[in-house]
Amino acid sequence: MNATPEIELKWSSHRIEFEKLPVYRAPIDTLDQRLVQQFLDSRKKNAEVKPKQELMRDYSLIAEEHHQFYPTHAGILLFGKEPQFYLSEAMIICCHFNGIEGREAIASLDCEGTLLNQFHQAHNFILSRLTKSFSIRGMMREEKLEIPEIAFREALLNMIIHRNYHLSSPSKIFIYDDRLEFVSPGDFFGPIKPDQLQGMTYLRNPAICKIFRELGLVEKMGTGFIQIFKSYENWGLPPPQIIEWPNFVKCILPRPYQGILSSTKVLREEPDVLSLYHVQAEITIHDIMKNWAVSRATAQRWLQALVKQQKIKRIGKTRNVRYRKA
Repeated sequence: MNATPEIELKWSSHRIEFEKLPVYRAPIDTLDQRLVQQFLDSRKKNAEVKPKQELMRDYSLIAEEHHQFYPTHAGILLFGKEPQFYLSEAMIICCHFNGIEGREAIASLDCEGTLLNQFHQAHNFILSRLTKSFSIRGMMREEKLEIPEIAFREALLNMIIHRNYHLSSPSKIFIYDDRLEFVSPGDFFGPIKPDQLQGMTYLRNPAICKIFRELGLVEKMGTGFIQIFKSYENWGLPPPQIIEWPNFVKCILPRPYQGILSSTKVLREEPDVLSLYHVQAEITIHDIMKNWAVSRATAQRWLQALVKQQKIKRIGKTRNVRYRKA
């Protein structure tokens, strides 16, 4: 059963939030205790000392029913070992199309795992598909991404944090020649309309929001759309669009046509491969190929460059080769 606006209104009247409901069929060890502990150790408010189980309950990662603890939906989405086993559509599908109609796919990626993993995978995919321009002024080389990074970062964070996870539908990111589209399941939560977005906040998933805020990924709630529109205005680009349809919200970020960059050289440069170490201790060539939808030769070239710069080191031989931070 999907959470329709009527169901969500009924839940809200009883102060029930889907993310905080226990998942009775999931054992408590469904949560990756290593990831939970890493978060607890990195909190900004880590001066507060409480037993781990009590902290997990305070963050709504677990819930107690009849003297037994169960992981919540939020706990599984944030720290679960296999989140998609319990919430199969809680993922992001990224697709880069040729042209402006979406008929020919150039590259695609299914972002799965925890919400933090999905954020990094989707962010890296977008960065790898956009172009950079550069110009030489004097002895300095100046680089500029075609659209403000803060805009698609905030659009991605909003999509992850505020979507309706009770709907059996994945989030989607479509990249076209003239725009990026972020499609989030669920309508706006609370008494808010697209023309009222700037500065107003009604939280569908307060527990997920709190974790992302304490991880330093979200600074102030309610300012995401302000930063999106402001960054586009500062760059002199056409304004983004927010469209609400039944059961989904679409955020459209315009891309400049390549003719606008004709006076500069356009490159697709090496992405921030080191960002993968935010979520794992070692990486492999297959991790690079999957995250950025590139060939094996390209992935090898990126890794070899980082080894040469002594930023990472190669471990193992032949098929078991992996890379750690130096």
